[in-house]
Amino acid sequence: MLRHLLAVSIILGIGFLNIGSGQSTSGSLVGSVTDSTGATIQGANVRVTNTATSTSIEAISNEGGDYSIANLPAATYTIHAEVKGFRSVQITGLRLLLNQSLRTDIRMEPGAVEQSITVSAGASVVQSESASVGTNIDAHSLSSGSLLTGARSIA
Repeated sequence: MLRHLLAVSIILGIGFLNIGSGQSTSGSLVGSVTDSTGATIQGANVRVTNTATSTSIEAISNEGGDYSIANLPAATYTIHAEVKGFRSVQITGLRLLLNQSLRTDIRMEPGAVEQSITVSAGASVVQSESASVGTNIDAHSLSSGSLLTGARSIA
């Protein structure tokens, strides 16, 4: 009997250890690079920079104009894109959350690479890259108890 209880305890313990393994601690930036007519641009150099650490990762848009940069820590990013024959584009203020795939399409205008277009990103209203739903809770909300809606203070 004691042996069976020990075996069940070990199995349950291993099961509980695996509960959090499906959680992602990173996110990704994805999108398409197009010209002013909506045609896709292949071979655009897309550089993503973490504004807090100045760490950059680069990708090249594929034949469909798509780019994808995965395994990025949650942070605020700047995207810089350039390709010969088009003005470079810089998009600032992209806030990437944990387990988020943030879609940021890049529209490039004809011109010299030395000319640039800067766009400040606004808050994304809809998460269109996945069906997952989540939220971030800051330390203040957690410690103040403001997450408990309708809770009464008992003094």
